[in-house]
Amino acid sequence: MAVIHKVFSLWQELEEERRQRGAAVSAKKKMEGEFAELEASIENANKQKDDAQKQFKKIQVCTDLAYLAGLMKTLWFSITFVILTITHISLFIVLTGV
Repeated sequence: MAVIHKVFSLWQELEEERRQRGAAVSAKKKMEGEFAELEASIENANKQKDDAQKQFKKIQVCTDLAYLAGLMKTLWFSITFVILTITHISLFIVLTGV
């Protein structure tokens, strides 16, 4: 009877160990799946970051171009003013004979 009890006890321990291994394997698979999802999320976030950086550079270039266009417009008005001023002075000299 003691031997049967011992065998039964060992069998219960073996079954418990099998259940624990099964649970550990299931937990490992679940964690591997979650890890794969996290890796995919990180990859997606990195792509979004790269796209955002490209967009930012495009916007920055457009902003720089708009700023340069504004400077060119200001310069154009300044040059036009100087030309008109020189023209008026020349006309004044011609008309007054100075």
